[in-house]
Amino acid sequence: MTEEGRRYQVVGVTADVAIRARGDGPDQLFANAAWGMFDLICDSDAVEPHRTWEVVVEAEDLEGLMVDLLTDMLVLFETEGMLLSSVEVEVVPEEGHWRAEARVRGEPYDADRHQLLHDVKAVTYHTLEVRPDEGWARVLFDI
Repeated sequence: MTEEGRRYQVVGVTADVAIRARGDGPDQLFANAAWGMFDLICDSDAVEPHRTWEVVVEAEDLEGLMVDLLTDMLVLFETEGMLLSSVEVEVVPEEGHWRAEARVRGEPYDADRHQLLHDVKAVTYHTLEVRPDEGWARVLFDI
């Protein structure tokens, strides 16, 4: 079949955005990655600390912990409209796995007060790197 006779053509489209979070130690690094994701979603300067959410995840390694933590936060945005004005994360090594406990202060999305910037659909493992010993992490989001 000739090019003109095909029903469709697959074309490359960039639908991702990556952040490079920085932090002194895993706690700050994971918190700053959360900031990065939420700043992609909405300008966090417009969010007030009216409500608190707790997010707890466990994973076998730091990469899985990062994806799971950010994914659970993204689910809270999708289901409860959670936007953050502050976030604290404690990353704890446990026997055979890691645990992250996050405390998020913020408020639910309000269309009259918050402007959504990007529709973050997923946190991906693609090109993911978590290097707390070097003070940085790279996280790619599907938008």
